[in-house]
Amino acid sequence: MIWCTGVGGDLSWLRVPVFDEAGRPAHSRGVAAVPGVYFVGFPWLARRGSGIIYGVGRDAEHVADVIGLRLGVSSTVNGA
Repeated sequence: MIWCTGVGGDLSWLRVPVFDEAGRPAHSRGVAAVPGVYFVGFPWLARRGSGIIYGVGRDAEHVADVIGLRLGVSSTVNGA
């Protein structure tokens, strides 16, 4: 599932245990512990530019690679 929230993130609809004690998404470089749940576009997701259009691509590439590995398919990002 791809969910775009715009400027502010509202994850109140997400009913899976993927949040830390402060209510923020718990993840490692956008990959949640719950299979099939991934995050991109949040400030400081993995780096300074994670929350802006210019920087989100590197995070999205990483998440796409992880999804590909979990599905047993090779990445098509950057011709890999």
